[in-house]
Amino acid sequence: MKIYEKRIYSIATGQMPEVANLYENYGWPAMKKGGYDKYLVGYFISDTGILHQLIHIWKFESDEERRLFWESLYSNQEFMSFAKEVRQHIKSQDVQLMKSASLGAKPMKLRRITNRSNHAFGAGAAFACLCAFRYASATQSTTRLPLGGVLGI
Repeated sequence: MKIYEKRIYSIATGQMPEVANLYENYGWPAMKKGGYDKYLVGYFISDTGILHQLIHIWKFESDEERRLFWESLYSNQEFMSFAKEVRQHIKSQDVQLMKSASLGAKPMKLRRITNRSNHAFGAGAAFACLCAFRYASATQSTTRLPLGGVLGI
């Protein structure tokens, strides 16, 4: 039975741009390099309700696969160096395991998204784009965040 894991990290107010920077430059490259990205459904940032939340959803074929995934990721020194840096910005963490309901639509498969220049976007693109949008909105800035590494452009 497929298992979905939803992780919600409540980020300290005003720290989302720094968290995005850490994920882009350290966390995401470590996950991608180790092959951990293949389990990621997506990253999201809350826009209503409780704000300043980084949400990520993972998909596993079984609970055993899920447990082996986290055990392996937590033994990855490159990822754990990133985790040490990002933890100082996290106020709380909530983890929820979910299974697909037998009713209604089924979770869609991820598609490869490209921009007008035919550059492929990775699974972290949604997270990076939302962080850039939230940063620009919060600061009313037109400054671009350096998201090219995550977006693959």
